[in-house]
Amino acid sequence: MIYQLKLQIKQSKPPVWRRVQLDSQTSLADVHSVIATSFLLEEKASYTFSINNTSLDSNTSLDSVLKEEKDQAAYDSEADSEAGYIVQLEKKTEEDPKKTYPLCIKVTKPLAQHGEDFNETQEKHRLNEAFASLQQGESSEDSRSHDNSITVPGIPASEQASASEWKTLFEKAKTFYHQAPWERIEDQEIFIVRDEQTDETDETDETAYCSILKGNTSVHGIAVYHGEEGKDALYSLLHGNNYQALHQKCIILTFDSREDLETEDARIIDESGASFGEGQEWPVIRSMLPGYYPWFLTSSETIFMTKVLEQAAVVDEHVRNDSSFLEETPKKQRRARLYTNGAWIDTELPFTSSDEPLRYTGGLKVDQWTMTRLQQQPQIKTKLALGVFTLPNALQSEEEERPLLVESSIWFNADNEKMIDHKEFPFLKRAAYLQNKLVNIIFNHLKGRPSQILAADPEICDILMPVAKQIGVEVYLTSKLPPMEKLMKQMAKSK
Repeated sequence: MIYQLKLQIKQSKPPVWRRVQLDSQTSLADVHSVIATSFLLEEKASYTFSINNTSLDSNTSLDSVLKEEKDQAAYDSEADSEAGYIVQLEKKTEEDPKKTYPLCIKVTKPLAQHGEDFNETQEKHRLNEAFASLQQGESSEDSRSHDNSITVPGIPASEQASASEWKTLFEKAKTFYHQAPWERIEDQEIFIVRDEQTDETDETDETAYCSILKGNTSVHGIAVYHGEEGKDALYSLLHGNNYQALHQKCIILTFDSREDLETEDARIIDESGASFGEGQEWPVIRSMLPGYYPWFLTSSETIFMTKVLEQAAVVDEHVRNDSSFLEETPKKQRRARLYTNGAWIDTELPFTSSDEPLRYTGGLKVDQWTMTRLQQQPQIKTKLALGVFTLPNALQSEEEERPLLVESSIWFNADNEKMIDHKEFPFLKRAAYLQNKLVNIIFNHLKGRPSQILAADPEICDILMPVAKQIGVEVYLTSKLPPMEKLMKQMAKSK
């Protein structure tokens, strides 16, 4: 029997807790090790478990102490004498032979020891690696010596996929290539893959909304949109709403020849031990996240994509037998492969989203004192124009950080077409950057509030609107920005 425990720091606000699963026969001494690892406590420090102020023997098994759901015990350690912890039994479940216990399935909120770059997913992976060491009595590096990870730049060590994970994915990709589903399935014929049991235990959305890339004779593959965010992106794309590729959350698989592969793709394939022929069957797989440069896959993404390709093969087989299999139902549902109760089944799941374009809703990024000063600036007749475009290069400050997408903003005087400012900035900071740059231009260049602001991108208009509205300036969407077009032509010629 497996126990799901909630380990929480007493009286923490907001609540700081970790959710773990472990064998019900685990001794309290081993539970202590799990707690110490989870909250970065000194494991050798003295500790006590108690119920109603009665101390418990550390050799006692967990199931003899916590017998019913919601039962709880107190845990105290000299390593953190001021805090105190609660150990609560949330539920009992059957052991999954595919999983290794103890298993962390949820992390919330950083500890005092964590820095500003705390990431819940990365912390969960760190804990599971540490738990593996506890169970096997060796470091996570030694425990995985038989299956070393393939080091990919821009991905944290705890997120690196192993050689076997990459090889399994590549083998599924090779099978997918030879099945050639793009010969039967149109790109708008969406199908869904969902692992319901992973959703329940991991509290992540393991749903994939899949679109076959039909393209021309040389570009084909599959785009896998992940979770609600990915679904909204795909839905918007299919319905013709304004939507930028910068916002997509998906994994894209295409194919190329060995000669045309990037060096890093070829290295990963070689180190995985996968093999391919002389044709166009070599896989190119990229993870797309909003604001980030298209990049290689993490371990969890590799496993997720493998699962999707396995089920895509089943869907393609259905289409071979029934060409109308993927037609949309009257209830706006799509065909789906669902993993539930230990098996994959065919079903239908909804595929709907808002008909409104996905736009900026982040609000004002300028402090109110500055806004008050802006309102006091005189109104002038000058029209201001802004053009923003994405650069081909990426920004990477640390080796283990995923590279960021970089944009360039060009501000013009729309009346005389003279450039006022030209700067590069990371996409993830576009709203704060553009709003504050507008403030800077009003104060230091125009010396007043412009009569109008023109932009060719609806989202850029939305970003500028919170500032413009408060200072009485209209923002207009325009189909053309002549100065921007001239500059882009000059840049193209210079390449």
